[in-house]
Amino acid sequence: MFKAKRVPDDLVRCTISFTVNNQEFGITNVDPNKSLNSWLRENCMTATKVMCNEGGCGACVVSIYRPGNDSPIAVNSCLMPLYTVDGCNVITADGVGTLKQGFNEIQERLSQFGGTQCGYCTPGIVMSIYSKVVSSKPFTEQDMENHLDGHICRCTGYRSILDAARSFADGNEIDIEDLCIDHCKKRQGADCGDHKVKKSVLKMPPSTTRWFRPETFEELKGIMNDKAKFSSSSSFVCANTSKGIFKSTGQPLPRLIIDISRVEEFLVKQVKTCDDKRWIAVGASVSINQLCEVLLSQQTMKQRGNIFQRAVKHLKKVAGNPVRNVASWAGNVMIKYRHREFPSDVVVVLEALKARVNVYDSVTGQMQQYGVLGNCGLMDADMAKKVIVSMDIPIPSKKEDEATVFRTYKIMPRTQNSHAYINAAFRVMINGGRFDEDVCVVFGNIRFDFDHAVRTETCLSSKEVTEDTFKTALEALRGELQPEKVDDVDVSEKFKQNSALSLFYKFYLNCVPPSHLDVRVFSATLDLERDLSSGTQAYLTNAATSPVSDPIPKLSSYIQTSGQAYFLTDLPPSVNEVHCAFVLSDRGNVDIEQINESFAAAQPGFVTLITGANFPKDLKNARFGHLDPIQPLLTSIHVDYAGQPIALVIADSEEQARSIAAQVTVSYKNQGKVLIKTRDSIQAEAFYDLNLPDIVIGYPEEAMSSAPNSVCGQIDLGSQYHFYMESQIARAETTDEGGFVIEAATQCQKWIQEAVSYVFDGLPANSIEVKTKRIGGAYGGKATNSIPIALAAALGAYVTDRPCRFHADLKTCMASLGTRLPYSLNYTVGFDDDGKLLALDWSVYANTGVSKIDSEIDDDNEFRFFADSAYFCPNRRIRRFACGSNIASGTWCRAPGSLQLSAFADTMMEHIADYLNKDSIAVKLGNLYQTGQLALDGQILTDCRIQEMFECLLKKANVAKRQIAIKNYNQNNKYKKRGLAVTPMKYPVTWQSVKFTVLISIYTDGSVVVSHGGIESGQGIDTKIVQVVAYCLHIDVEHIAVQRTTTITSANSEVTGSSTTSEIVCRSAQRCCEILVERMRVVKVKQTRHLTWEELVTACFDADVDLTASCQRAPPDHKLGARTYNIWGVTATEVEVDILTGQHIVRQVDLVEDAGISLNPVIDIGQIQGAFVMALGFWLNEEMVYSSNTGKLLTDGTWEYKPPTTKDIPVKWNIELAKSKNNIGLYNSKATGEPPLCMAVSAFHAIRHCIDDSLHERHRKDGFTKLQQPLTPVNVKEALDLEPIQDFSVFSCSIM
Repeated sequence: MFKAKRVPDDLVRCTISFTVNNQEFGITNVDPNKSLNSWLRENCMTATKVMCNEGGCGACVVSIYRPGNDSPIAVNSCLMPLYTVDGCNVITADGVGTLKQGFNEIQERLSQFGGTQCGYCTPGIVMSIYSKVVSSKPFTEQDMENHLDGHICRCTGYRSILDAARSFADGNEIDIEDLCIDHCKKRQGADCGDHKVKKSVLKMPPSTTRWFRPETFEELKGIMNDKAKFSSSSSFVCANTSKGIFKSTGQPLPRLIIDISRVEEFLVKQVKTCDDKRWIAVGASVSINQLCEVLLSQQTMKQRGNIFQRAVKHLKKVAGNPVRNVASWAGNVMIKYRHREFPSDVVVVLEALKARVNVYDSVTGQMQQYGVLGNCGLMDADMAKKVIVSMDIPIPSKKEDEATVFRTYKIMPRTQNSHAYINAAFRVMINGGRFDEDVCVVFGNIRFDFDHAVRTETCLSSKEVTEDTFKTALEALRGELQPEKVDDVDVSEKFKQNSALSLFYKFYLNCVPPSHLDVRVFSATLDLERDLSSGTQAYLTNAATSPVSDPIPKLSSYIQTSGQAYFLTDLPPSVNEVHCAFVLSDRGNVDIEQINESFAAAQPGFVTLITGANFPKDLKNARFGHLDPIQPLLTSIHVDYAGQPIALVIADSEEQARSIAAQVTVSYKNQGKVLIKTRDSIQAEAFYDLNLPDIVIGYPEEAMSSAPNSVCGQIDLGSQYHFYMESQIARAETTDEGGFVIEAATQCQKWIQEAVSYVFDGLPANSIEVKTKRIGGAYGGKATNSIPIALAAALGAYVTDRPCRFHADLKTCMASLGTRLPYSLNYTVGFDDDGKLLALDWSVYANTGVSKIDSEIDDDNEFRFFADSAYFCPNRRIRRFACGSNIASGTWCRAPGSLQLSAFADTMMEHIADYLNKDSIAVKLGNLYQTGQLALDGQILTDCRIQEMFECLLKKANVAKRQIAIKNYNQNNKYKKRGLAVTPMKYPVTWQSVKFTVLISIYTDGSVVVSHGGIESGQGIDTKIVQVVAYCLHIDVEHIAVQRTTTITSANSEVTGSSTTSEIVCRSAQRCCEILVERMRVVKVKQTRHLTWEELVTACFDADVDLTASCQRAPPDHKLGARTYNIWGVTATEVEVDILTGQHIVRQVDLVEDAGISLNPVIDIGQIQGAFVMALGFWLNEEMVYSSNTGKLLTDGTWEYKPPTTKDIPVKWNIELAKSKNNIGLYNSKATGEPPLCMAVSAFHAIRHCIDDSLHERHRKDGFTKLQQPLTPVNVKEALDLEPIQDFSVFSCSIM
């Protein structure tokens, strides 16, 4: 009998020590549940940001030197337990370079390349680049691009970030020593310890969870055999990255955590030999990236060829690089063991590699070995009181490797950092045209109890590689799959079945010698490969207005790269501050039966709980204040939608507030049917009674009835989450005068001020100060959506009489707040035989959710501006309907309404071209507006440039030549298709009655400070206003600073949005400067000699000249409420689609936008890139999925919701800012922030062309192909309508 040993006291880890940017820290009573990110930020080290807390966004990335390692690794600090940094050296963005100490070359290049906009994601990106650059390993530009796969940036569109990062690759001049900092290596003979500052010893509150960190296998055995401490509920962790997927918020914590990350035997990576067999022994704590390095090491290179290389290629698609750096392969395997729904890529690949897993059983004291999957595999084992120690991967001989067909596949929502819809691995040796008897066919995410396709393996075993064998095996596979859909967010059974058969087909084609394959199916054997990103940017400047129109970096970009740029999330809590969090409903259209707070109220840190029932009687319970008095901030009886706030928890800390909120239990009754989709609302006739008049131009009925041709159709567009990197936050504090000081991440301080005034029973505006320095992205999501967050914070401050902060986490933002409005369209279009538009009849439906506060549908200008896009039609009728549903009130999202309406117009052209069997480019060209025609908004076009720009782009982008090449490619490739589409744009801009106050003050030393009513959210408004002020005052930009926006200095300023705030604010600043210059001229003309700027300012001050000017300058045409000027644009997009998987890449985009003369080309091109990529996300990636039973949002985090990342942008991307005159615009400039979104539908249409080509080839095209946005692989496959049994053939492939 194995004798238990007592756990040595020194293995119970209570104290750790590590350094952060050269400062040593010692911490006692370490809380095993505390993350490195939380600890850093709680201790005022806020250069490292936080957003998703899932390891999915990259905002939290830091660089870590582990003991004994000279090269750092990038890690997600939000996932990394604090105790795992014991003995490590942590580097954050402000440790690389700061404003005071000077900036690092990485920070400088990122700034100079325009790689930062809002700046919230920037510190994490800096640290990923830093980790790669200062490592001891050489790398290529492609290596660097691959390295950044763990980051999301909603602002920039990534191109500028990638350009900056790739500039450090081998072959480019760089001094590594200048990039290293003193604490990472010995430099100039000094030990890195010489640079450390005094050690800080910190204590943390004791935790109920105990943490052990053995360093040898024997020590681990001792812990596992101590029955007093170790039990089956004890938790083994290595990096704990699984908490990014499977949350434990509000759940009981394990009493014992055993950190196996430093067990010596668990870190082994070596090649072993016995007789004539060789294998790789890999310890359980080896990370996924380390496993990849082992598989590609020189020791295995001699005999390994395609097998390990292909395995690594697949493993590199697991999560993002910062996760793979620390997540162990064994941990991934055990996630699959605990959660069978987890679509583990590691498990599938390891099974195909014939890995054998070595497990220690603490009960018997014996080692046991398992396969990963299959009968008697690890997944079938009882792992209670057991731990994975290592695995053995056999190294194939050179002969075996050459004879083996080894293929793995992963179909996923986007190109990287995503879980699989379905994955698969295949392995078999082929000798003499016959399969070996050992065949491996493995699938993931088919159903819980299916992995090996046993019947299919049997059909292949020892059989000849023939068409009959393939057909027999394909039939067997179809019969044994029997896929199951786990939940509403899982893909359909049809998709799983079709995809599994398609992947098997791809594998089988690889088993056939290329010479025996029809040339048209050969490309199906290959993966969809993406080349290194590249592109050009072309623009003109105006030297006469310098620094206006100069391409200077954002003025705050340097401090953004160091993490020093201030965000409200970085403000340390005051001593007496409380925090709040919403308790959200988990179902909609249901009544509340009871709210049970008893358990939650007993938790540490609990202060109070506010519900609709105990809401202060002297306040109004209104979610949006005066803008919508009906919607409650906290609902008390009926829940309209899942995610609606039911209660507000107030606690001593942010972490406690969130945890307690998760522990409040709510029971419901009277569950009703939930309406989610727009079509559901249409069928139920759930419309808001807005009595909107039809928009009518010409005589649509008569024109339609006389049109030679007409087509009808429907289009359905879903929603999109804004995905601002800084989640919603507000902080409120009562004043001694009975009012509030509120700091909020908002796009409109005025609305918050007015809402607080309304809720607090008419509290005057002069008692409510709202202030904002900058916000980490918005895109419309921090307009009305910021109001309930600020009201909740004000409510918490009012009830507790303590400062109150509400920092909503990602799930709260996604579930409880509004997103882009879903739209549906029913249309009929009449046209002649040439495709010329004659009449349009539209019925447009906008799903506004539980309120019509931001409905868009009732905005006449919105429809008159954008429903025509760039196309003339003399006869139109547009009917409008606002649909009610059980989702959160929709709100503005970048290019609200204009994105959908312009896409509808472009789709009309595609449908006409399809009906007439004409080139859609020619049809679009024939319908473009011409000078002198009447636009839908009533303007006679005098500035129409669209035909000229369209034809110019066709020529510059070689569209005609590329179309021929695409046609030839598609004729020669059955299962890879390419498509190209061109989309023009007319984007009218209106200033309406929007006003912003600007205050400019000149100090006696000559420095200038500006405060304005616009909100800096990454669009570069502060930089542009500095350029304008510098030009107007004839001083250098270094003299000027922009301070925070506040309702005191910028009273009555409107919402920042619609891409026009920068130019309107700059107009007001221009007027302020005119006032100041005029005042100063009186003094200047009296001078007998030339004065420097500083001397002139002093002279003016001495002469009692007022050196402060304020202006709220309304734009010239604000009373018209109509178009101010037009922005014209054209985009050509080429894509490639893998017909068998539904996956696609955007091969090339050529985009031309009429920008007048840009105020700042670097900023404006960045805006164009970010806008276009955000729209690509809408059309191709991002999908919001709700439970059909409860209405709960299921895609409420980075695990399921997938914005584009670095590999989803165009491979080749050419952008041109076309110069034009715009006498109305400031210095001839035009807006840029939103128009590009209206041209990204070209990618949608290009994919449609690929699908159409395949359907036509297979005689399955039946009219205009209806596509469901977004075009994820799931929706692409649905449209393709593949019939594997009928369509797939191996040795012959004639055109059907």
